[in-house]
Amino acid sequence: MSSSYLYFSIFLCAVFTFLTRILAFLVFSRVEPNPTMDYLKRHLPVMIMTILIFYALSGTNWNQTKGIPEILTIILATLLHLKMKNALISIFSTTVFYMILMQTIF
Repeated sequence: MSSSYLYFSIFLCAVFTFLTRILAFLVFSRVEPNPTMDYLKRHLPVMIMTILIFYALSGTNWNQTKGIPEILTIILATLLHLKMKNALISIFSTTVFYMILMQTIF
């Protein structure tokens, strides 16, 4: 495979990615907001996070650790997010907290 072929492929991928992203803004900028989209915009992040929590807990080995590190991490994430209102701080700090728990205590 020649390098010009790779460069051309990367260029095409970049162009089509840009077009698909900008197309959504061009098409939906003239659409009137409807109640269903407003409802989804307000409630979908919480629904997705709830599903992710249950999915993450489904792989927990309840016999070995009794789920203590997972539950402590969920509590910490909830408290941090309610206090700081910053998803990145909540995600990164609880990931570090969970890894420290799993590597040192459990």
